[in-house]
Amino acid sequence: MKKMFFFILTLFIASSCATEKVSIQVSNLKETRVIVDNPLIYALPKTVVTIKVTAKRKVAQRGIFSDYAHKYLGIPNVIKRNTVLWEINDIKFDQYAVPDTSNYYVVSTSGSGKYINLTPEGLIISIHSEQNFQNQNRNEQEGLFSPNSANNNQLNSNIFIQKTMKVKMDTIYEEIQEDSIFIRVPIVRKQLVKKSIEDQAQELSNQILTLRDDRNAIIIGDGYSEDTPDGKSLEVMINELNKLEAKYLSLFTGQYHEKKFTYYFQYEPISNTKLSQHIIFRFSQTRGILDRTDIKAHPVIIEIASTSNTDVIHNFWTKQEELRKITEEKLEQNGFYYRNPAQANVRVILDGEAIAEQTMLIAQYGTLGILPAILFQNNDVEVKFYPEYGSIKSINKK
Repeated sequence: MKKMFFFILTLFIASSCATEKVSIQVSNLKETRVIVDNPLIYALPKTVVTIKVTAKRKVAQRGIFSDYAHKYLGIPNVIKRNTVLWEINDIKFDQYAVPDTSNYYVVSTSGSGKYINLTPEGLIISIHSEQNFQNQNRNEQEGLFSPNSANNNQLNSNIFIQKTMKVKMDTIYEEIQEDSIFIRVPIVRKQLVKKSIEDQAQELSNQILTLRDDRNAIIIGDGYSEDTPDGKSLEVMINELNKLEAKYLSLFTGQYHEKKFTYYFQYEPISNTKLSQHIIFRFSQTRGILDRTDIKAHPVIIEIASTSNTDVIHNFWTKQEELRKITEEKLEQNGFYYRNPAQANVRVILDGEAIAEQTMLIAQYGTLGILPAILFQNNDVEVKFYPEYGSIKSINKK
């Protein structure tokens, strides 16, 4: 994870006397058309939502001798075919802030100066206050990590069979002429051939039965040895025999494997919209988490819907503007801009059903407010912000 360090960007204007008032001008970076001496630029944030997905892969592998499990060992229910099944176990949401390129502001001052604190990215932290900045809990891992193929765990029978070849005795006859008579003479020929799967299965099943007999003899005693192990030694020996038997049996019964995989995705909600939807990845029960361009799999969608909880604030400022137009009073537009973030319902949807849901604050879904510049002309007011949202945390008079 990227380490971020707190630093303070200091805006200092030399003053001729302690009682001199501060003159502050703030304007949107895109709308600035004049030369600004010693400008300070700060940004309001926008929210990026991160999605951590945990998926489990379940692999069922048939044993190479599964067809003979019942015949030689009396085991009826074994894995008959290889299968792979994926499932999504858990989804967690998080968020971090980045500067909103449409909301950069230029600050110029004259007169005595104090401090404006910013994050390393330029997000505003405080005015006239040395507030410490806490690093965001930001996970920058993103994208797909390809899981290992299930074939990597293929069961190998050769490590359990002592010999996969056997000697085959064939009898052939040759005709030999003695005097005027032809005599058929048998000739035995040895031939080295590979054992059939059934022969190997039978040999291994005999080893399993012998292993069980040996284990029972160790436990109850064979009646001949006086040095039968006991206590911890007996326990260790029995455990090793059990492990060996389990390995042998797996070639008849098959094996199940489970493994978890973690994936990270991120999505930036679109500003000035009530509803954002985006395919973050695709999912298949047989192939797992896939890239969103794989149209053969099911799309997994992130949906972020604003709850419009800041509409009342937006309506207030709109009404104020209308009233000022009626009274011909100009609304003060010079000052520090801040945000009122809006709540949003974040969901991850698969096949039309929500598989994860959480309520979050989304900075760019909210409304803009302004702190009049006149508020700071005497250097006796300090303001602290939530840098991840751009909203006001506190306003105090010194």
